[in-house]
Amino acid sequence: MASFRQTSLDSHCRQVCSAQVMTVVAPITFTQERLELIASGEHRHFWHAPRRRLLLDLIQQSGLADGSRILDVGCGTGMLVDALRSRGLAAFGIDPWAIESKLDPNIFTPGQAESIPWPDSDVDAVCAFDVLEHADDLSALRELFRVLKPGGLLFASVPAHAWLWSARDDLAGHRRRYNRRLLASSVTAAGFRIQRQFGYQFLLLPFLAISRLRARWSRSTDTADEDHPGSALNCLLGAVNLLEVTIGRWLIRPPTGSSLLLVARKPGMASSARGDRPERDC
Repeated sequence: MASFRQTSLDSHCRQVCSAQVMTVVAPITFTQERLELIASGEHRHFWHAPRRRLLLDLIQQSGLADGSRILDVGCGTGMLVDALRSRGLAAFGIDPWAIESKLDPNIFTPGQAESIPWPDSDVDAVCAFDVLEHADDLSALRELFRVLKPGGLLFASVPAHAWLWSARDDLAGHRRRYNRRLLASSVTAAGFRIQRQFGYQFLLLPFLAISRLRARWSRSTDTADEDHPGSALNCLLGAVNLLEVTIGRWLIRPPTGSSLLLVARKPGMASSARGDRPERDC
């Protein structure tokens, strides 16, 4: 994609931001301390780095034209927004901790998924990566629907399988983990039409299941092994996840994993797409 010159939020958006931020009443379940923990390992952790490549591939292959407006809700450190802007998209971010994280106020705005400080029908695509599990998901999905233009795309990811619940979910402030049916019903209830749904971290799912079940049986709340694996183990696990992402790019995406990903569309005429890519998911 051609490079995109960074633009600041226009005055209309700023007015909407100011009005809506004041009305946010939903509790923030994802703490600043948790965000700082993620930031410390986001470049190299076995889960984050391959996942970031997957998300960028997913968005880039969706048919969005250069210069399309895309909003990352719950953007965290802003790394994905920066990557999208470098690929020619007019990307912006929303996060409860945007000010505390010292993110560029011309690109990032403080806010929450249940009350997005953004105008109606303004963006071509919206991202909610590991956000819905922290929120009143139907309220959040209705807000994501509201800010999208007709024909706009939703990209979302959520943690999968209630039986994988562990101390990490408690520490992250999760309200739920999803299965395919629950995710699909929540998204369609908000008015979206689902295009794709698949999993991430499928190859490591048996090992993760053993780790989580063992911790449950021992009643351990120690998450250090997953948060800070040793260097050799981290490289091995990262290689497995990268292999899965690479296979999925050229062949087929897995039906499940420790996470579920979804692409959906707001009904209407899309204005900034090159056409949908054929689906190859299970």
